[in-house]
Amino acid sequence: MRSQDTSFDIQNQLADGEQVISAGVTASHILEVEEIKDEDGNAIARSRAIEATLQGERNQSTGDEKLIAEAAHVRSENNRSRSLGLRGEHAVRSGEDGSKLKFFATSEGESEDGRLRFSLGQELTIAGTGTLELPDRGLLSIEYDATEALTLKASHEMAFDDDLRVNIFGLGAEIDIWDGGTLSFGTVTASGSAGSHTVGHGGLKQEVSMSEKKPPSASASSVRPPSPATLMPSDRSPRQACPIRDWMKASGR
Repeated sequence: MRSQDTSFDIQNQLADGEQVISAGVTASHILEVEEIKDEDGNAIARSRAIEATLQGERNQSTGDEKLIAEAAHVRSENNRSRSLGLRGEHAVRSGEDGSKLKFFATSEGESEDGRLRFSLGQELTIAGTGTLELPDRGLLSIEYDATEALTLKASHEMAFDDDLRVNIFGLGAEIDIWDGGTLSFGTVTASGSAGSHTVGHGGLKQEVSMSEKKPPSASASSVRPPSPATLMPSDRSPRQACPIRDWMKASGR
């Protein structure tokens, strides 16, 4: 469960902050696990599982709500995994509501040495009701460990529906600056029908080991995302710019 207050940050003190409360639960059931050997005698680990997720979010300041429920069949083989599933979304924004049932597919993997990692996914709407549009999204992300301390990152997200198309391209890096300390920085360019914006972001995360168990951590970051209204057609409400809002939330993770 998480509570987020957008009034933090000096520049945001000029406007009324918004409090967002979100909660979620994830469950996984393993269907099958096996290990076989290829022609060269190398071990191949395979597994199949069912994963389900339920997430809810409410903006206490505006009354906006979002509920997502999904289930997927996941197949894994060594350092690769693929999943197919269904996702149900319901959202309420600015007095409008909408529901969508979507099919989604994802694929994740890494190189044999583990230095290169990739993830890609796409969702497509099967059915929907309501007046609020919930665009389909596609995402490709890549991470590469250039050195033991430096990780390079790149991502491209696209959101689209009948009258919306938004592209978000990100470049960044993470540097292990000392024991438990990670410095992250990068840029994000978001482009839509009314123009494009490029912003920079940075953050510092510090983990402190208190025992052999997972250490507690603290982090701080600074990011100023593009205004959703500037990327939308003039006849579309800024509150419906959900791909940009999704990026705004993702930039804090």
